[in-house]
Amino acid sequence: MNLGQSASFTVVATGYPLNYQWRKDGVDLAGATSDTYALTLAQTNQAGSYTVVVSNSAGAVTSAPPAVLTVNPVAAPGTVVAWGCNEYGQTTVPVAAQSGVTAIAAGGYCLPCVCGHTVALKSDGTVVEWGAGYLATPVTLGGQVLSGVTAIAAGGYHTVALKNDGSVVSWGGSLDQPTVPLAAQSGVAAIAVYPISGRLIDTLPIGFSDYSRFLAPWIEEAFKAAIIIMLFGFNRIGYKLDAVISGFAVGAGFSVVENIIYLTVYTDYGAGTWLVRGLGTAVMHGTTLAILAAIAHELAERETRGAAGEFNFRPWWFLPGFLIAVALHTAFNQFPDRPLLAMLGAAMFAPVALMAIFNFGTSEAQSWLVAERAEHKAQLDALRAGRWPDSASGERSRLWPVCSRQRYHSRASPLITQSTNASLRASPTQ
Repeated sequence: MNLGQSASFTVVATGYPLNYQWRKDGVDLAGATSDTYALTLAQTNQAGSYTVVVSNSAGAVTSAPPAVLTVNPVAAPGTVVAWGCNEYGQTTVPVAAQSGVTAIAAGGYCLPCVCGHTVALKSDGTVVEWGAGYLATPVTLGGQVLSGVTAIAAGGYHTVALKNDGSVVSWGGSLDQPTVPLAAQSGVAAIAVYPISGRLIDTLPIGFSDYSRFLAPWIEEAFKAAIIIMLFGFNRIGYKLDAVISGFAVGAGFSVVENIIYLTVYTDYGAGTWLVRGLGTAVMHGTTLAILAAIAHELAERETRGAAGEFNFRPWWFLPGFLIAVALHTAFNQFPDRPLLAMLGAAMFAPVALMAIFNFGTSEAQSWLVAERAEHKAQLDALRAGRWPDSASGERSRLWPVCSRQRYHSRASPLITQSTNASLRASPTQ
């Protein structure tokens, strides 16, 4: 066997009662007193001859011939060998990770060895994980064995895997990676809105109906928009599709928490009313915020796509979409006593609006891809012709030798300046 692999010895004997004592090179092995003796993560000093003495009141017999164990000092390709802190069994390599392994990752949190686990990616695309809180078996997510994995990474309490379809899956805890799902963030926003609404209703000289129809849309859309603004601020929105999906997820999550709060307060309504209202508000909140995010993305197009290196966050991107979201929300809230009508209106409007945004985004993406392809072709043709492209980057490249000559001229001796100028003049044609 190879270094780091596991081995086991088993004896079959008849009689009752039976006692067992395993030996290595004729010396008793402490604690080895069962019909099986196992070696985990075998080392070279464990090579030798193994026997077992089976005994009872009638006598004793030693197994023959001895079982000879040979441990190759170099681990075979695809075998995992681990050492160091083993408080949680993270360096005890399981059998499943002793062959066919193509990549490994180790996670730990704080010092010394507060928590740790080890991950192995196998050639068949499955993942084996062991250590703190993990079983030494192929990773299973949603009742299915995780497969099609091409890369792995481990954090203190979590693991991330890249699949062959380009998607990313993660599992485990998140104490060292506090990533809050969008729906959960929107839930926090809904909880924050509730006491503010109650305070305003008690303070302002308006009833609940007027507040719900005319003032609540401004407050709720503002809290939802704050999450989208944060995503844009951290440059987490790429394409328009990302903006729409993120907006709808935040809005729907807001609606779920909002309805849970109202369900605990207004207990007289039946289940049918809440189902209709829940669906209608989820579609409405999701659609209004998706439209806000899409409009903001369109206004931010230059920074988010055309010139990522010159990204400058501008709050006014969100104002037009916010006003439209408030208008749609206000229209929806004009039917507080007819939730079925409001739900039907939202269900009819939402697909049309979202499909229009998707179609516009697709057409826009195709247009700038064609334009960029033509621009890149023109730049390549210019470079092949021995000149700089007629673009901003080409202009900077043309000016660079002049600026560099001036900079060298102010600092170098005449002899060095002359040499430097010659090399710089030659650089564009080279």
